[in-house]
Amino acid sequence: MVLGLKWRPLHAIDQTRFREARLQAHYAVQWLARTARAYIPPRPDDSHTSLSWDRALDGFMTHPLRDGSRLSLQVPNLKLALHEDRGPAEIHSLALSGRSEKAVREWLGELFGARGLDARALDASSPYEIPTHAIAQGATYNLIGSKDALAELDAWFDNADLLLGQI
Repeated sequence: MVLGLKWRPLHAIDQTRFREARLQAHYAVQWLARTARAYIPPRPDDSHTSLSWDRALDGFMTHPLRDGSRLSLQVPNLKLALHEDRGPAEIHSLALSGRSEKAVREWLGELFGARGLDARALDASSPYEIPTHAIAQGATYNLIGSKDALAELDAWFDNADLLLGQI
């Protein structure tokens, strides 16, 4: 236990399944980065795109967008959610399993467009490359056989946040 917070035990996970879960999570978290680049006022050091870890959520969260809302990604179930300013409650959410990048983009575009934000801003190219994966070619997110690997990845992020929070 570190300052009253509980360390989560790590388990042996098949490395092929762990890699697959990590790549799907990596693609999913790009929606938070795209959202941050599109709707958070830019900072010279690019910190507007940094994400915070939320232990209660088991996921990452953006800084507040221009309208005060925040987008999150729950790692264990790869679910995106929009939260109102200063509130943990979800006002909209989308489970990514079974959905393509195109479907996620459409959902986010409608969601942000309804909030008066320019949905086309989500389409800006990324300033970095990410590893190739079938999701980039139109495949859907697929959590079948990945639940324990995503839970393990979640524990890694949670433990890292626990340790980094002490520094």
